[in-house]
Amino acid sequence: MLETNAGDRLMFHRLGSIIKDDSVSGPTMVDVFEAVSYPGNKWFIFYLDFYHPRRSKATPDGFKFTEKLIQFSGFNKFMNNFPYSFVEFKNRERESGLSVAYIPISMVSAAIEKRIFIRPSFHEELLKTVKSKLTFPCR
Repeated sequence: MLETNAGDRLMFHRLGSIIKDDSVSGPTMVDVFEAVSYPGNKWFIFYLDFYHPRRSKATPDGFKFTEKLIQFSGFNKFMNNFPYSFVEFKNRERESGLSVAYIPISMVSAAIEKRIFIRPSFHEELLKTVKSKLTFPCR
C-alpha cells in the first residue's frame, strides 16, 4: 500500500530476515526488503515487522499510503536479478493461482525492457552491508 509522496509505486523483493535483540521486548524477527520506484530513480531498503500484533498506521519519511486499490508489485522471495526477473516470478505465481493478485506485466514491462533500473553506488554499498547482517538470507 506504500507509494512515494510523488505518487510512484514500488517494485520489491525480500532479502531475508534479521533477528533484532531489543533489551525491552527481547528478540524480534524483522524482514528486510529491497524496493525501487517504478521510474527506477529511487532505491530503498525496508525493515518490516510482519509479526507485530498491530498493523502500523505510520509510513516511512517520503512515503504515503495509496488511496488506490492496488495489486502486488513484488514478491516475498529473493529475486537474483531484481527487478528484471519480475516477469519470470509472476509467471511462476500463475501456477499457484495467485497471478491475478499481481499487477499486469504490461505495467512494468516497458521499464524492464528499457533496462532503466540501475542501482546507484551508495545503494549497492548499503545492500552489501545489509546482506552481510542477515540472520536468514533468502536464496
